[in-house]
Amino acid sequence: MARRRTPGDSVTAGRVPCRSQLNDCRERLRSISRELEAVRAWMEANALRIDRMIAELAAYAGNASANASAGQPLVPVGCRPDDLRKPEPVLSKASVSPRGDGYFDVHIDELPVVQLPPTLGRLFQALAEDGGHTLNDGLVGFKSNARLLARLQADSMHPEPALRWGGRVNARQLTKAVHELRKRLDRVIADGAALVQTRRGVGRRLAVRR
Repeated sequence: MARRRTPGDSVTAGRVPCRSQLNDCRERLRSISRELEAVRAWMEANALRIDRMIAELAAYAGNASANASAGQPLVPVGCRPDDLRKPEPVLSKASVSPRGDGYFDVHIDELPVVQLPPTLGRLFQALAEDGGHTLNDGLVGFKSNARLLARLQADSMHPEPALRWGGRVNARQLTKAVHELRKRLDRVIADGAALVQTRRGVGRRLAVRR
């Protein structure tokens, strides 16, 4: 004969789902906290970039005021109007690591990790590498389209299927991939599209320090 349930038993039994719900709630709050920390890091990194832009624009304005007071031209001799445009964004460091599921984790300065599919992850890695046509600006060199195509073509034959491009690569596909990469970067970084730089007749690169 089954034992008759007492009031104490019902209270104890009722606590089990409540404790489980409490644990779920705590885990959800921890997850939200981690997401907010990532958002804060993203905002702080972009705030630093904006502060640098504001400081440079303020310096331009200060120089213009000083020149006006001294009766000198507002724009220094030899300085073109294009020289006074907004400074281009530059990364201090950028790296890529495969996730194992076909995607790549992209680490950009102190920003939260960005996930990219194989096509864009490999392209980002190729653009961020040093080499190619270098300038005296402390950034990695420009890679010609031929060099990028050769690199991506080699990646299309990677022994691990998850890391393959998925077929032969041509100039049109490269252009589309560059456009998509710019869109992805623009979503996570202020003026992120400008990080992928193109010089006609020279090539492309990621604006990252050597």
